[in-house]
Amino acid sequence: VISGGRSGVDIFGTGTVNNFGTITGVNAGATVQNGEVVNMSTGSITGGQFGVVLLDVTKLSNAGTISGERGIVIRNLNGDTSVGISNTGAGSIVGAISGIESLRQLDLFNFGSISATDVGGVAVKSATANVTNGITGAITGGETGIAAQARATVSNAGLISGQTFGISV
Repeated sequence: VISGGRSGVDIFGTGTVNNFGTITGVNAGATVQNGEVVNMSTGSITGGQFGVVLLDVTKLSNAGTISGERGIVIRNLNGDTSVGISNTGAGSIVGAISGIESLRQLDLFNFGSISATDVGGVAVKSATANVTNGITGAITGGETGIAAQARATVSNAGLISGQTFGISV
């Protein structure tokens, strides 16, 4: 178990988080500036506000559970790089407000579940979203499944749903 009053893990620089256990933080479960987060099937990353915060050049693979008021927040302010997220069959990314939220381009491969549970929740919210949702994938939002500000490219063999919009651009 790794826990912190602010964040469970903070990497400002370059590093990798390989989680097989539990990471918790009052604010964020894990924050990574440059590097990678790998959450194994036995792994749980939980934060009060953010499950995982990704900055700059990062990628994330999830087979466990990631949760927070916002499951994953991507704040790659330093450049136009995209962030890649892979969520496998057993992987669960849950937030009340958003499952995944990105300021830039998001490349998402989902074969697990991504959800936003609030009435106005958006499961996947991004400036530009490139989403592959596999046959076992479920993307569900209280209001919207996928919301993109500029462009969305979606390949879907699973479920994408919201009470108001499945996909909104």
